[in-house]
Amino acid sequence: MMLFKKEFKKIIFSKTFLAVLILTVIMIQVQGVFNFKNHEIEKPIFGQEDYGSNYEEIPEIIMPAALESLFFEFSRNNYTAYPIGLYKNVKLSSEKIERMSEIISDITGISKKILLSNVEDENYKQNNIVFDKDSISKDNKDSFSIYIPKKDDTYEYIYDNLNPKDSITYEEFSNYMNEADDLIGGGSKYSDVYIKRFGVVDKSYEEALEDYNYIKEKDNFTGAYSRLFSDYMGIIASFIPVFLAVSISLSDKYSKVQELIYTRRTSSFKLIFYRYFALVLSYMIIVIALSYISNIPTWGLYKGFELDYFAALKYDFVWVLPTVMASLAVGMLLTELTETPIAILVQFFWHWLDLNFGVAYMEGGFLKYSLIPRHNELGNSKIFFDNLNTLYFNRVSLFLLSIILVFVTVLIYDLKRRGIIHGIRLFRKHS
Repeated sequence: MMLFKKEFKKIIFSKTFLAVLILTVIMIQVQGVFNFKNHEIEKPIFGQEDYGSNYEEIPEIIMPAALESLFFEFSRNNYTAYPIGLYKNVKLSSEKIERMSEIISDITGISKKILLSNVEDENYKQNNIVFDKDSISKDNKDSFSIYIPKKDDTYEYIYDNLNPKDSITYEEFSNYMNEADDLIGGGSKYSDVYIKRFGVVDKSYEEALEDYNYIKEKDNFTGAYSRLFSDYMGIIASFIPVFLAVSISLSDKYSKVQELIYTRRTSSFKLIFYRYFALVLSYMIIVIALSYISNIPTWGLYKGFELDYFAALKYDFVWVLPTVMASLAVGMLLTELTETPIAILVQFFWHWLDLNFGVAYMEGGFLKYSLIPRHNELGNSKIFFDNLNTLYFNRVSLFLLSIILVFVTVLIYDLKRRGIIHGIRLFRKHS
């Protein structure tokens, strides 16, 4: 235990820990978690104007909404996508514009030429004059006149007829949307992951009341605030702790005590795991303190109700802890392996990818394998509890992965200690 105390003191009295503490406080504060007392959860009243909304997979709602959005982006040749989690503005080539028009035409029955005549893109020019049978008229002198429709007229015609054909099934529609997503480059709102967001439906009084009862009876109110705090803290904890791990792991090398540590009798296992648990404890103290600073002010909002005063602690350990452990484990492993701060870049990349791919689950639901669970809603408690087993699986998996990474760190450290390896040099000095 003396070694653990020594490592813990070294961490919490370091300049890096102070910097990490300040950065964590600033980042969590800007999310408004210290103002939860201004967001009282009230019981819905029958007949009130709005109860919020849900996303539901209802074909009759999704299909026309998605189609309208697709045509709007098609007509401007300007698509929004997140192909690798990063925002991207996409413009299609002429060939892809042609294919996109075929997709919309197949869904709606609107002529491909009429659709293409409405593409506003200087790189795509169409020289054909588009008109239909109603554009040709015959007068009493047996003369014919041709009415060439203005662009606004065809645009209005398209919107009047912009509905899926009756023969199109939802499965066929989804396949067309997936092809549209492929043309855009993936990560668009028409992909399987995001298309359900077109299914916006208003909550009924009964649904709003059910969600309130979940918050009251299962969350005991404080759990809902703890969950939202954990959503924000998970984002921060997926990256910031790596600085602490890298700094402490490199400190021995820079202070030239590495050789002394190598000669001592303390086992590599003890040294690495004590350091790891000291790092975990030091950052979790920050998490726990901030979670209660956020949660305690809400207790006064629900006098007379049964509250869970340990909700913040439960969420800290079940939700946030595995993320902290993973960030620290990556930091220790890669720093020990390379003797460089490369772990910061690697962890940031993991954090960035996971954060952006998790956007689809912000309102509830979890992936089996992810670094950052998301539930960016004060409510939606029923969705949370319905997916609780997936969250448990996710957190246990990440916990085990973190321990495995630390064991690998022990192995690398021990091999270096015995002089068998000397780490991977990413940057070499040239004489």
